Amino acid sequence: MSSGRICLGALCVLAGLIASPCGHGTAQELASTQAGGVDFVRMPGDCYEMGGIDVGIVGEVCLSPFDIGRYEITNTQFNAFRPDHRSGSFGGISLEGGDQPVVNVSWNDAVAYAAWFSRENGVSARLPTEAEW
Repeated sequence: MSSGRICLGALCVLAGLIASPCGHGTAQELASTQAGGVDFVRMPGDCYEMGGIDVGIVGEVCLSPFDIGRYEITNTQFNAFRPDHRSGSFGGISLEGGDQPVVNVSWNDAVAYAAWFSRENGVSARLPTEAEW
């Protein structure tokens, strides 16, 4: 984490890690590090055309290198920040397992978790931008 910046995977959506918006290698080939029990991978900086068929090409986006969580934030990790949080259940299946990704988290809660994580671990953590995601 040489840049001193890390991004925590989106806590609300938790869709997983995108290895690279530009097709550079796989997550296994990228440098990794750890802070506060969270594994991070270094994403290389590069430029790409952001957009899609439904919205058209928005334009070229250039990213600086950054670190992002390799895996989703788990219930155990989030409960260290907010012990009373419950992920609940879906279709009669519990979502409360300690190693399961935390769910039922608002954007504000995710931002607060990133700020808490930063203070607890002496790093500068934040949620990824749309372009980084």
